[in-house]
Amino acid sequence: EILARVRAEGKIRLRDIDKKNKKSLGNWWNTGPGRRAFEQLYMQGDLMICERNGMEKVYDLTERCLPENIDLTMPTLYEYAQYLFTNTLRAHGAFTWKQLVHLKKNDLKDAMRVVLKEQVDAGIVSAVKVADGQTLYVDVAAIEQKVDSEFGLKILSPFDNSLIHRDRLTSLFEFDYRIECYVPAAKRVFGYFCLPILYQDELVGRIDCKAHRSVKELEVISLHLEKTVKDKEHFFFELEQELKLFAAFNQCLTVNDKVSKFIRSKN
Repeated sequence: EILARVRAEGKIRLRDIDKKNKKSLGNWWNTGPGRRAFEQLYMQGDLMICERNGMEKVYDLTERCLPENIDLTMPTLYEYAQYLFTNTLRAHGAFTWKQLVHLKKNDLKDAMRVVLKEQVDAGIVSAVKVADGQTLYVDVAAIEQKVDSEFGLKILSPFDNSLIHRDRLTSLFEFDYRIECYVPAAKRVFGYFCLPILYQDELVGRIDCKAHRSVKELEVISLHLEKTVKDKEHFFFELEQELKLFAAFNQCLTVNDKVSKFIRSKN
């Protein structure tokens, strides 16, 4: 029914499906049958998201969203496993088997096992035993690259590839992170939208900011430094520059950063 309507009428939103149910429609978090149908059609590849109005998604037929020259041939399970493996290798450079097959089903796991063996046999990936007895699969090309740890400072997204697996994050950086917007206010430790700070080659703390869009100002609510920073002047200079970029990203023109300035004055 939904597909037929989209095919006949064009772009459609969740709120357009059943206008009689005014109480819940229009809410992007609505979990009714309309939303479930949209998600199923999206996961099947029948619909794509062609636009977003804030948090609201606009759907259309896949063939009307994709360029005509796109190959729509369904990949084999093996080809899909190759694709996932390549993405993981590019994003992480080093990973365990558990991390490689995170949330993958059994048939796909079997295909990825074949791909992993091929990559190890070809010398593209090296299997390394680490101190805790686990096997770490490492990108050989990455091992040969010179590490530049002087690249400055970045405020990371909660969904950054380096953060998305908490166990991997803890083992690599000794840094335990979770975004606290889903945590009850009374139980928050670092702030509603605390974000990790990557300084050179270490995660050294987290910062909680809020974008006041009505006045186009980015406010620094809190800053938590959890590791000793050797060159504090350089750190705070880099943080100041990154906050300017972060403000621009959030469409803010100014930064209200009394917190960092106070901490800086105490060191």
